[in-house]
Amino acid sequence: MNQSYVKSFYSTAICAVVVVLFCVFSPLAEAITLQIPERPTQFPLVVEPYHESGSVFTIGNYANNVPLEARANVVQIEGGYTGWDPVIVELKSNGSIFAWWGRNAHDFQPQIPLDITNAIQVAYTRYNLLILKKDGTVADWNLFPWSTNYSNEASNVPVGLSNIVQITAGLFHALALKSDGILIAWGNNDSGATDVPMGLTNVVQVATGWNHSIALKSDGTVVAWGDNSCGQTDVPHGLTNVVQIDAAGANNVVLKSDGTVMAWGDNSHGATNIPSGLSNVVQVSAGEWGYNTVALKSDGTIAGWGDNWNSQLTIPQQLSNVIQVKACSYGLTI
Repeated sequence: MNQSYVKSFYSTAICAVVVVLFCVFSPLAEAITLQIPERPTQFPLVVEPYHESGSVFTIGNYANNVPLEARANVVQIEGGYTGWDPVIVELKSNGSIFAWWGRNAHDFQPQIPLDITNAIQVAYTRYNLLILKKDGTVADWNLFPWSTNYSNEASNVPVGLSNIVQITAGLFHALALKSDGILIAWGNNDSGATDVPMGLTNVVQVATGWNHSIALKSDGTVVAWGDNSCGQTDVPHGLTNVVQIDAAGANNVVLKSDGTVMAWGDNSHGATNIPSGLSNVVQVSAGEWGYNTVALKSDGTIAGWGDNWNSQLTIPQQLSNVIQVKACSYGLTI
């Protein structure tokens, strides 16, 4: 799908949010810190007395109450946009999944299949979920099974896919990283997003934007391919020592081993304007539309930059003990 078309079609209804995951000192908190999010999202602030390990809060002007079932024991947060409503997906510490969508916590809560109890990672692609299971296989689940109008090529998981350790999805394409460092890609390839470079090996992490893909190699270098309309696949020359990557819309952000951050690609909303002096970062997250970026620091605080028209980057001073951030942009915000 043409990126400029997608962007113009939805631009009149876009807003953004930041989701944060809190912790206190506990065995569960230690377990959660080991869970590295696939695409480290965004929501509106709901300050509630639930500062427990794995509790979730939202930031932005259109904050809504987080469902009771979604407030604790969360190890990964993922989000997306249906085309008219936001979707929030949570992976729980027991391998189960909880998801809800809509403009508030009571609009609609999809029922995840009961047999999904051993998930270790989730990835959202328009209208669908991709679920990585403990046995290294990948399942898909359509949020709108009652209608054939809401389908996605990224949900066509290759038959026999196994030994997977990470999944990621763009608008209509997906990548799966195998335990041997090899990538498998499928879905829409109009922009070359599934054309994995020949000979690409030793991959340790993958991320996807709308119509492009990036991979982090074991030597700390980054490779990118697919749509390059905003320079998003032009990896900065000499970029090394990268330990985490993320992508959104038409831009990328990476975390280096020294705790500094680099970003490139579409900067029409300032998402690649990294704050001067930003350091001690332990995780970065790019919003789905590429409008803003969020960084989690080693002291549990958050820094954000880019578009702030929905106050999604107006981070409360009292916000602390954060262990994971997820930046997403939605037409309507939970």
